[in-house]
Amino acid sequence: TALEPVVMTGDPDAPGPGDWSGIVFYTGSTATLDHVDLGYAYNGLRLYPGADVAVSNTTIHDFSGVGLQVDGDPPAGGDAPTFTDTLVTGGTGVHPVFLPFDRLAILDPSFSVTGNTNDVIRVSGGTITDFDLTLYDLGAVYSLYYCSFSGCGYAVAGPTGPTLTLSAGTVLRLPVGINVGSSASSTGHLVLEPGSTIQAHEGNNSGTIYVRDGASLTALGTALEPVVMTGDPDAPGP
Repeated sequence: TALEPVVMTGDPDAPGPGDWSGIVFYTGSTATLDHVDLGYAYNGLRLYPGADVAVSNTTIHDFSGVGLQVDGDPPAGGDAPTFTDTLVTGGTGVHPVFLPFDRLAILDPSFSVTGNTNDVIRVSGGTITDFDLTLYDLGAVYSLYYCSFSGCGYAVAGPTGPTLTLSAGTVLRLPVGINVGSSASSTGHLVLEPGSTIQAHEGNNSGTIYVRDGASLTALGTALEPVVMTGDPDAPGP
């Protein structure tokens, strides 16, 4: 409960990040976590495909690896994990949240990633094919993971024309290209709301938005909240 949370922690005398390994949910497992204080693990929570996990009113904090990692493809007809009023904070690793592009929908607007050494949601490759996806400002930058091997890429493309929307305040970092649509019969749409930002990644010049045949890009800012498309946030340059 709010007054009596379940506490999962490290060394009681001198807790520190990495005191224990965290929790791993395998395919077919189920779990409900409500009002849980999960701290001082190496990785907080890791979910394999098909793990039916509901997390609410929970804080994952002071970890040394990844606070939340979700692996693999969305379950076919199964239950996806849910995260409501969940905070990931105090992490000292490179990225506190790591999940595939096509599983970002599990992060609802009440999810928060703040107060970490690097407030980054690292995103691995995937394609949005049959549903619309909105990225919310959760306090962290969404950073597409750079990869060069075959089959690793990012696309919003399908026969129904799925839409990827960046809501106000959202920052999407592109170290690689992203395809909006792939052909006239497999289209897609990218919508950039006022105050959203597309950002290059550390000077890498390969972050291109490819708007394919039949696809669309809508970027409608305002005078007070323009849509920003820019370079390296620390040292932008041509």
